[in-house]
Amino acid sequence: MKNLRTELTTTPTGHFINHQDHIVTTGSCFAASFGHRFTQHKFRCVPGLFGTLYNPLSIHKLLAMTAAGTTPSADSYLQAQDIHLNFDFHSEMAGYSRGELELRIRMLLETARQELSEATWLTITYGTAWGWQRKDNQQWVANCHKRPAGEFTRQLLPVAQLAADFTSCLTHLRRINPRLQILLTVSPVRHTRETLQGNSVSKAVLRLLCHELYADHSNVHYFPAFEIMVDDLRDYRFYAEDLLHPSPLAEDYLWEKLQAQFMNEHTRSVLARWTEVQKALSHKPFMPQRASHREFLQKTRQALASLAGELPVEDELRAIDQRILELH
Repeated sequence: MKNLRTELTTTPTGHFINHQDHIVTTGSCFAASFGHRFTQHKFRCVPGLFGTLYNPLSIHKLLAMTAAGTTPSADSYLQAQDIHLNFDFHSEMAGYSRGELELRIRMLLETARQELSEATWLTITYGTAWGWQRKDNQQWVANCHKRPAGEFTRQLLPVAQLAADFTSCLTHLRRINPRLQILLTVSPVRHTRETLQGNSVSKAVLRLLCHELYADHSNVHYFPAFEIMVDDLRDYRFYAEDLLHPSPLAEDYLWEKLQAQFMNEHTRSVLARWTEVQKALSHKPFMPQRASHREFLQKTRQALASLAGELPVEDELRAIDQRILELH
């Protein structure tokens, strides 16, 4: 039988991620989703730094602002009824007063600067190449915060502008962390509000941007999450009910592909052992007082203890010891 599927194969980069690394993810909701995958698998990771951001200019702006130690301009703040917001941040960053919001932003930027200065990997996920520019001051915004559309100009951001902006951002990042490796992805989430045609053009711009950045910078790498969804999986059954986001099964597949490209054999082996332990820890026995269940817990504890030198499993060891103690 002919092969009925085109599988996308990835080549190990030689720049591997392991459990000694410090990872920061930022960008679209896919960045947060993958960041949580890292934390679930015991990597030291800060998922979704800054909250959800979609266009490259807004992502670069907050990264550069953090690295340079600056704060948002005064005219980036706005008030919507009794809530204060900022055009450079997602609506989750809000306050009941201007002062409260400024404090929250300052604390976030200080924490982000510390994380970025210590990170070994920064994962950036671009969601869209469509940008919204304020008409009053020509500033690009991360979020319109439901302001009237007439206050903004919607434009497709050109690759040359985005590439130059990234290079400027990278200069700031290198000043606080010269060893930082950057992993780029294009979000596989479909932005149908931009229309299917607009989404296709947007993703094409982002993909070309990543191609140029990977070619121009030795510490920049690329993971083909977008290509895996649209060319390898290529079926609506791999999307969630909204038909926009990858399904849990698709995310599992993407995670396996990421491991194959960016993790060495030892790290993948540790992850496989941890996955089995996770399944055992989530097991709910039908009759917990049976001797077989006590043996199961002891074997699970042994497997968990064997990972103690590789992963931070102290909390899990204490929890399973408590379960064993309760049975006695």
